[in-house]
Amino acid sequence: MDRGLRERLKDEMHGSGGMLDLQLLPGTAGIKELTDKGYGIIWLTARPINKHPRLVGDTVEWLRKHKFPTSYIFYSDLNKHTFVVDKFPVAAGLFDDKPEIIAHAQEVGIPAYLVKESILSSVDQFLKEEWRGANES
Repeated sequence: MDRGLRERLKDEMHGSGGMLDLQLLPGTAGIKELTDKGYGIIWLTARPINKHPRLVGDTVEWLRKHKFPTSYIFYSDLNKHTFVVDKFPVAAGLFDDKPEIIAHAQEVGIPAYLVKESILSSVDQFLKEEWRGANES
């Protein structure tokens, strides 16, 4: 798709409430698995809330609709990886769909997992590495 058209459609979706209708990605049960194991979930989004303030409420509503924890949500216009490194230098793990964010987090020592088609496979990898690390101590 033409980049300009993609950006215009995305902008229209952000301003119209279209984010509320986004479907879950496959494997989102991995998020529940993490909370069941006692991990806290911190959401970080680079949605353009300065341009579309309704995205704050839309994001909270979407998370609630899908029964995800909503205790910690950060909106950042900064690059997400910079924000994570600055605010959460001891994060247990970072999950994202952008390779550049994963690479930067890994460079500074934060375990980071690329989400491709399903977050569940990334969560499984994280839990295996956490279990292996705990048993090596």
